[in-house]
This record gives sequence, C-alpha cells and structure tokens, in this order.
Amino acid sequence: MIIRFWIAFATATVLATSASSVRAHAFNVAFLAPLSGPNAPQGRQAVDGFLLATRERDGHAFEESDGHLGGLDSYLITIDSGHDAEVVRRQLEKLLHSEGIVFLSGVSMSEMLAAIGIILDQKQTILVDPVDSAVYRSATSDPAGLLTLDGTPFPAAFRQAYGYDPDAGAIGGYVTARFIDAAVSAVEGRISQRDALHRALERADTKLP
Repeated sequence: MIIRFWIAFATATVLATSASSVRAHAFNVAFLAPLSGPNAPQGRQAVDGFLLATRERDGHAFEESDGHLGGLDSYLITIDSGHDAEVVRRQLEKLLHSEGIVFLSGVSMSEMLAAIGIILDQKQTILVDPVDSAVYRSATSDPAGLLTLDGTPFPAAFRQAYGYDPDAGAIGGYVTARFIDAAVSAVEGRISQRDALHRALERADTKLP
C-alpha cells in the first residue's frame, strides 16, 4: 500500500512561548498521522522516521526543541488522525489559521486535503510528497542504501534509536524531514521566502544520498 505524505511546516522566525519569552531561529512542523486505533503503528513509524532526521546534527546543551532542520530548531506538532474525521478537520483548520503557519504534514491525507484545500490555497501552504521522489522509491526497494548524515544505513540507525525495524512509513517520514532540512539550508533559514523555499524543495530530491 502506498503511504502518501504531505508536509506543512509551521514556521516562525520568532516563536512566542509566553508574553515575556520568545524563541528565535525556530519553526514548528505539524504532522498528521494515526496515533491511536488500529493504524497507530503506521503513524508511529512515520513520526519516528521524521524525528530521527531532526536529531542527526546541531544538538546543544539545554535545548528544548525536538531537533533541528536546516540549522534551525524544529518542534513537532502531531495531530492524531485516528480520531473522528470532523474533529481532525477542525484541529487542522485551527492550526492552519494560526499565526505563522507556512507548511502541513501527514500520512494518507487525500480525503482530509479535499476538505481543507481552500484554506491551504489561502495560506499558500507548500505540500511535499516524497512518495513520488527518486530517493523514496530507491529507499523502499533498498532501505540499506538510504544513508543517514553520518553514513549509517537507515535501517540500522532507526533500530538503534527506537528498538524496532522501520517500514515504508518510517522511510517516508525520514525522507520528508531530510527534504525539509535540505530546503531550509538552501534558503539559509529564510523560510518566509516561499518561492525560493519551494524551488529548494523541488531540488532536494537530487541532493540526498
């Protein structure tokens, strides 16, 4: 079964954490996946694959983020698509209408996208689908050929991090995060530049090992 991913990243040159405290050089990533119900293992694979890529470099003491992509702190916001479809739709709409939202991610989102497509257009959300990429196709046929940033075969790195074997969902999540990492790096963290970021995402497929 083909698992499709769309990414919507919630950006923020400056992310407010309270009235008196802000976090600079960071952005949020919203990730829609089944985290409850019978498809929860599928969702967990995708989320874990994504997080593996965010934790490969740029770590520092006392950090609060979930990891780093493109040299920026990244924070993962998960939305459980295992809930009622209407509840999930409302959560997504609220997220997309939030200040600073630039991009959205998920597993098997075609039906949900049909319900929120107008909002995506209004917000100029960039969608990323690694399933159609050469990197994803190659990795699903030869997972060991997909290398992490330190040259470790992806399956071995995933098992070391999480203690279980990755499937195609984990590969999709990992490749998605690596695409984002490459694109954000290419625009030197200026993720408000939508056109440049979009072009960088399109080129990312040719740059990953």
